[in-house]
Amino acid sequence: MRYVPFGPELDGMPQVLVGGEARPRAMLTLSQRASSPTPPALLADTTAEMALNLLRSREFRPIVDTVEAVSSERCDADSLLAVWALLNPDEALLRAEHVGEAARAGTFHVRRSSEAAQFACWVNGFRRDEGLAEEADAFRGMLPLVAAALDHPRDFDLCWIGEYSDLIHDSAMLDSGAVQIEEYPELDLAIMETPLWLHNMVRFSALSGFRVLTVRSENTYTLEYRLESWVQYQSRRPLPRIDLRPLAARLNLFERFPGSWRADPVDQPRPRLFFDAGEGRPAPSALAAETVIAEVLDFFRQNAARRDLQWSPYGPVRA
Repeated sequence: MRYVPFGPELDGMPQVLVGGEARPRAMLTLSQRASSPTPPALLADTTAEMALNLLRSREFRPIVDTVEAVSSERCDADSLLAVWALLNPDEALLRAEHVGEAARAGTFHVRRSSEAAQFACWVNGFRRDEGLAEEADAFRGMLPLVAAALDHPRDFDLCWIGEYSDLIHDSAMLDSGAVQIEEYPELDLAIMETPLWLHNMVRFSALSGFRVLTVRSENTYTLEYRLESWVQYQSRRPLPRIDLRPLAARLNLFERFPGSWRADPVDQPRPRLFFDAGEGRPAPSALAAETVIAEVLDFFRQNAARRDLQWSPYGPVRA
């Protein structure tokens, strides 16, 4: 098996595909997407963990030994680790725990170890520093370095230290008491009140809810669905997403600042609701935090049974 860039070169070649939609010649597709034909026995939270399941499987492992190519449309931390694992089975299985943690840090921004966070930051920094805008170039540049980056991340600190310093700074703020968190498990909702915007890996590592309302001190609000509720997440079953457009319409009734509340389509990977003053990003609102929090809580409680507003990656929401 060898890495082959995603594209015409794959045509007519038996392959294992990491992420995305299935291709006609794919012997296996490892993907968390709802439409993926990944065998149930291989499913996991990340594609890297799916690759590890494949390597452990008596039924499917022979495919690894016979197929010609492995490919992926995108080179992020998770896909990089999945492709590397299939190309280096013995090395990957020896590092299975580290592989899973690093993939989770890259995909879901959940930090279970410093080394996992450093690996995810290394992928971002290496691509930036080396100018690897093309996905195939990124795979070719990083695949030979994956084992060393997992085992000795400090040897690559020039690539990850900048972003990782932000994690350290934001973690200190989180631990200082300046950030307040309240969880509503029955709504799968977490509310975080923070003076400043925190790195996603700091925010999401501290929260259990897959619906997140972030309240900043200057009355800037972001309500978002985490990626875990867009894929067929295996560790826990998220509640179905609820279309946020009716909530945006209601908040617009109270808003007094120029601009409007807007909500992304609910079936996007990470949809958000926020007040847009015209620049396409969250801006300060005239609404008080108490008002926005009350409206968000009421919205999720009142619409918990509204099947017409709900979306789930596990298929149609049924009563």
